[in-house]
Amino acid sequence: MWCLVGRKYFVNMNNLTVTEDKMYYTGDTIRYRCDLGYSINGSNEITCKMGKWTSPPKCIETWETCPSPPAIKNGASFRPLLTNYTAGSSIKYRCHRYHVLEGPETVHCVQGKWTAQPTCLEPCTLNMDDMSNNNIEMKWRLEGELFFLHGDTIDFVCKQGYYLSSSSRQSQLKVQCTRGKLRYPTCIMKGKTGICFCNPIITHQVQTH
Repeated sequence: MWCLVGRKYFVNMNNLTVTEDKMYYTGDTIRYRCDLGYSINGSNEITCKMGKWTSPPKCIETWETCPSPPAIKNGASFRPLLTNYTAGSSIKYRCHRYHVLEGPETVHCVQGKWTAQPTCLEPCTLNMDDMSNNNIEMKWRLEGELFFLHGDTIDFVCKQGYYLSSSSRQSQLKVQCTRGKLRYPTCIMKGKTGICFCNPIITHQVQTH
């Protein structure tokens, strides 16, 4: 590797990946990371000084194996899991029906450890008893199984003869499924809010405002 004062040049190293891909002036620095299955030996940063680069790192092949990765809740790998895996191996995951995958679907064996695993987020199931107790019903009639994916929005309306309290907002009738949980809005019966809709009639009254 080499560099010239006042000029730029292109950098490339075997088994090393550059975080940026461009030409460099003297005084510039670059950082490297190794490919999967390799570990870096030395500083991951080099600097162009007086027409030369400082000592570059080396990537050494890693032979540490990884144990069988733990199973993920509400999901599974596409292929049966083995007892152990060589460095650089990868496993792809999928979620069960109605579950939403969050995070990387593929994990890698790096230096004896697996990279971060994904999570399968649960769906929401409408509970008719909860809806009845809160005096609400769905705004739109749906057929079949009432499953909603994480992040889905469900529109409710108050049952006939019920309405939201004066302290509630109409937007509360729109509920989002969050990790398998729903926060049902509550509607109350008309006339049970303590609001007076008309003045009582009193004999010989004089009404003032």
